[in-house]
Formats: sequence, C-alpha cells, structure tokens
Amino acid sequence: MKLIYLANNRLPTEKAHGLQIVKMCKAWSNLGEIILVKPKRKNEIKEDLFSFYKISNFSLVDIKIFDFIPLYKYWQSRIFSFLTFLEFALFSLIKSFSWRGEVFYTRDIFCAFFFSLFHKFVFLEMHDFPGTFHSVYRFTFKRLAGLVVTNNYKKEMVLKNFIFSKEKIIVAPNGVDLQEFFAVENSEAFRKKMATGSQKIILYSGHLYDWKGVKVLAQSFKYLIDDSLLLYFVGGTKEEIENFSSFLNQIGLGNDFRIKLVPYQKHELIPQYLVNADLLVLPNSGRSEESRYFTSPIKLFEYLASGRPILAASLPSLKELVNEENVFFFVPDDPENLAKMITFALTNLEIGRQMALKNRELVKSFCWDRRARIINSFIKSRICVE
Repeated sequence: MKLIYLANNRLPTEKAHGLQIVKMCKAWSNLGEIILVKPKRKNEIKEDLFSFYKISNFSLVDIKIFDFIPLYKYWQSRIFSFLTFLEFALFSLIKSFSWRGEVFYTRDIFCAFFFSLFHKFVFLEMHDFPGTFHSVYRFTFKRLAGLVVTNNYKKEMVLKNFIFSKEKIIVAPNGVDLQEFFAVENSEAFRKKMATGSQKIILYSGHLYDWKGVKVLAQSFKYLIDDSLLLYFVGGTKEEIENFSSFLNQIGLGNDFRIKLVPYQKHELIPQYLVNADLLVLPNSGRSEESRYFTSPIKLFEYLASGRPILAASLPSLKELVNEENVFFFVPDDPENLAKMITFALTNLEIGRQMALKNRELVKSFCWDRRARIINSFIKSRICVE
C-alpha cells in the first residue's frame, strides 16, 4: 500500500507537529511505501528536512507555492494563512493525479476537503476540535474513508456534533521514539553544565505559550525560597524568550539566578536535558480548552521515556494517559499548590523513582512504530469496507 502524507505545514519546523509528522513517516516507511508532500515555503531553518530531523527512509515531494504568511507582519489578517493553506491543497490536488496513490493522509482540513472530492481513500488526523469552518468539516466528514483523533474526548465530540459513524474513527494518541531516550543515560558532564553539587533541577521543555502553563510554573518559584532549586525552561523561540523574560521582570523574578531560560534546542539534545533533571514538569493550563481536553502532548511521552519523576497538571487530557501511579499531580493554574507539590516530589524521590520505572514500561505502548501499525491496520480495514 502506498500512503501519501499531505503536510500543509512549514517543514522543517521547531514546533512539535513537524516532529510528529516526520516520525510517523519514518515509522510508516517500515510498513510500506510512504511519500511526504509538503509546501515549499520561506523558512529560517536552512537545513533540509532529513538532516534537520536526522531521519530518512521515505520520499519527499515539495509543492511550489507563493507563501502569503510572511505578509502577516504587515497586515495582521488570517486571510494570509488561509490563502497559503488553500493554495497548497489545490496545487497538491492537481499533482495527485500523476502520483497514482492509493491512500491520502493529512492533518489539514483543506487537503481533506478537496482530495475527498476526487479520491476515494482520504484519511484525516485531527489534533483539535474545529472552532470555525464547521460546514467544511461537516461536508468532508461525509466523504472521508476514516478519521484519526488523538484522544477519546475528541472522538466523543465528533460523534456528538457531526453525523459520523463510530466505525470510521479511531483513537491514536501521540508517541515517542523510544530509542532516542532508552539509549541515553544520566551524564555527569552534561549535568555539571546545568547544576553543581546538591542543586536540584526542575525542568520544563517546550514552547513558552501561555496555555502551556509556563507562567504558573515560573510564579511557583515565588513560593520556593530554597536556593538549591534550579528551574530550567528549555525551548522557545527568540521572541518567546524575550516576552517571557519581560514577564519574569514584571513578577519580580527577572534577576532570580535560579531560573534558567535555554533557547530552542535541536530535538536530538532534548533527551540529555530530560534524563539529567530531578523533576520534569508538565504545567498545562486548565483555562485553555485545547490544554484541558484536546491535547495529546508529545512532551508527556518524552517525559515518560526519560525515566525521571514527573509533576503534571491535573487535567482530563493528561489523566486519560496517566494516573497517580505514574505522576505527581497539582492543581492547574495554582502556583502555590504547584510549589507545594514540587517540594513534595523532591522530598519523596523514592516514590518518584518507582513511578519512573513503571513509566518506562507504560511508554512502550506509545512509540511511533506501534502507532503507525495501529493506524495502518485501521486504514486497511477501511479500504476493505469501502
């Protein structure tokens, strides 16, 4: 079976969706022929996709388009994103008639909409719930061969709000590359770059978006007076770090030596940061619907694979994946409670170690290869039915 993955995204990218797309393509390449189709857009990352992600084994097709998105900084209108996404969907559709592809797979509703008009086996992977274009989704859902969602809440919302057969939908959470983490061990040299002596490292990795709860994590250090605690934020663009630094100044933590902002790191370095931390924090905000219900964070699976204790916000989206046997929980958006639970986790390291051992087994169910096999079986079953 030839699978053509339509990725209407800037690739490579520093964002998690890019990693998810290429990891899935790599996993699918072990099962059959896979072609990744993406737009050729302006990109500050100059490395090609394969060298940036240190990945291979699948084919790549670039679709030349006019990239409207850079115009956003001059005229702040969503029309530029819409035009860019629409352009790729239409141009790739024209090219598709020469690919002789059997199955088309995408995360983009515009690609799913247009391809479902002319191709029989179109599958959509949905990572959030539509806030706009309901009529487009409604029409597309009638023609899809299948729908992949990343948690049960999204499945329930689709079945509740759209006419859609439950046999045509499958839940497949995100995943992790186990080899990247299982092969990495705590490095004394790497840790010495981060901390000295008896200092404890509390670490968050990822972008510095508000809905990720990073401001609450920073505010928790106003309740922690222990100078031996270090708080690392690993990730974020230059603009994000500048804005976050301004926030730290506003709350009086701008000069706190304990808080370390590390700019975006290539993904191959992330395992080293994680395995050398004493506590990993997933502080997602409960005020964001995406965070509370829809997210299936790659970060969580990487934390699980790192074999380190985890402290996470008590949210339905996260509790669908882990429970009190796997992680410590805190009250979302409550910096004082978060500070209390940081102290609790660091004073109960043996409990954390036992959790981490369980997590190394749990995470084996969430590797990219297993996810690819599950979705591949689903696609084949839908082809037989259709």
